Amino acid sequence: LGGPSKNYACSRRYNYEFLTIQDSASSGVTVRTGPNGVLLISGVFSGGDASRIIQVLEQQNVSLVVLDSPGGVVKEAFSVADAIRERRIETYVPHGAECNSACFFPFMAGERRLADGDLSVHRPAAADADDTAPVNDVIREITSYILKTKELSVPDNILNYILESEALVTLSQYEKLQITTANMRYVNPCNKMALADAM
Repeated sequence: LGGPSKNYACSRRYNYEFLTIQDSASSGVTVRTGPNGVLLISGVFSGGDASRIIQVLEQQNVSLVVLDSPGGVVKEAFSVADAIRERRIETYVPHGAECNSACFFPFMAGERRLADGDLSVHRPAAADADDTAPVNDVIREITSYILKTKELSVPDNILNYILESEALVTLSQYEKLQITTANMRYVNPCNKMALADAM
């Protein structure tokens, strides 16, 4: 799943130029748009990010979302995941990038998806809350995790990490193959390197 195949004949060299729509200096994630319907999302999901990302999805014909994020606010990531799923957009994590924690949900929402970079998951932070945390809040967050994983057809072995592991678990190659798609429409051996360099 790594870089471009040496046996794949590329008809042209991809050299993407991206326009920054939202910079992480003013919010949690950086959002950049590129040619051929590519949208890059990098950085930590923070409050308000989802509405800004959704606005871009509504205004532009996005066919591929490329992710590089350590995670962030779960509610924001869930909203982005819903928007990706509704629009049947593909998702991709390039070689050298990561999609951890909350980022896993937008990735899984892709109609077709591929991860050459790292995917990592863990249980909700609410599960580790101290006794002062309202019980209803803890139950609500854990329940939302379970419902979202079922909605996105997360395999049981990966779901176990999401429900039980306090530490971040990086998925193995086999586990990534369980949830990725072979026949991507907008990712190929020729543009993988350009997408990785863009992150």
